[in-house]
Amino acid sequence: MFQPIAVFLKRIVVAASLSLVVCQHAVYAVVLTDLYQANVSVSSQSENEQSKANQQGLKQVLIKVSGGNDALNDGFIKGKIRNPESLISSFRYQINQGQLTYQIYFDKQKVDALLRNAGFPIWDSRRPDTLMWLAIDKGDGDKSLLSESQASQLKPAIEGPAQSRGIRIALPIMDLQDLQQVSVYDVWGQFSQPVLTASERYGTNAVAFARLYFAEDFLAPQIDTQVDEDPSADTTEATTTLNEKASTEAVSRWYLEWNLFVNGETLTGRDSDDSQQALISRWTNVIADKLAAIYAVSSSAEQTSTSLDITVDKVNNLQAYVAVSEFLRSLSAVSSATLVAQKGAVATYRLQLLGSAEDVLNTLQLDDRIRQQRDEFGQPINPLMFTWAQ
Repeated sequence: MFQPIAVFLKRIVVAASLSLVVCQHAVYAVVLTDLYQANVSVSSQSENEQSKANQQGLKQVLIKVSGGNDALNDGFIKGKIRNPESLISSFRYQINQGQLTYQIYFDKQKVDALLRNAGFPIWDSRRPDTLMWLAIDKGDGDKSLLSESQASQLKPAIEGPAQSRGIRIALPIMDLQDLQQVSVYDVWGQFSQPVLTASERYGTNAVAFARLYFAEDFLAPQIDTQVDEDPSADTTEATTTLNEKASTEAVSRWYLEWNLFVNGETLTGRDSDDSQQALISRWTNVIADKLAAIYAVSSSAEQTSTSLDITVDKVNNLQAYVAVSEFLRSLSAVSSATLVAQKGAVATYRLQLLGSAEDVLNTLQLDDRIRQQRDEFGQPINPLMFTWAQ
């Protein structure tokens, strides 16, 4: 269901105002070019290996494009996964560091149509960047911040899930400028203001920070219902002894307490695991889930199309008109873009939507070629008024 435009506009203004708290500088997303590409390690170029790799490759692409794993459980899509050949546009083999890799390129239009017809969202190639601050205490009381240049076994736990989900996560450089603005104790203490201030220079769309620590936790007392074979024994006393013993047994685990600032929202969470890598990997997937929930466009063949009019300034020649028109039509939430009015350099476009108006505005805010018009205080003049920046 599409929300009323008036309600949407109110929400967009509030979100834009809140986003200034996260970053007052212009922030723009990365445009991913490999969403419809999959790389699968294979042992040979046999037909059987290729068939299995095609299925695995389609799964990789569906996760990246839809923003999650849900599509893999759909009956209709499962059929396509078993026979994905009609969705493949090209493939090739290559050897990377002695490993044979099968590289598959899937047809964008066909993959999008498959997801849309099955009722799953499509996440545009414009993806928000996330800056991650991670304060770590290994249990010895010495706290440190994970940096971009630091060698760490945690980095693959970030990079692997981020790549498979189609998002980019950056770590702070921790140079003199960072050190002057934020300390490990700011991140550890969950003090958002210094962290967000230090994050401004990176120009990311989202900021995540957390503390990771190793600590002991006591086992919950358990009731032993076993009856002693000796009828003269005091069963109650025996059970009480077992309970006290259970409550004093401690288990050492890794704990993660995190915050995520994105699109004017503040999200928090807590998790624990025996493995710090598994914990960080799960957190990275949580970040991807949250971003997909905001930016992936939910649409289906059954939805009724609606339209949205926006104005774009600086459309003052044929070249700009062609560029703006092509850009708007490339948005995953837009089925068509038509020029309906032109006054000087200000063009009014009518967008036929595949998703919601909010989907379109969220996507537009991720691209530096088109910018929302703002007043001297950085507030949007009108959520539907833009300037072409190229």
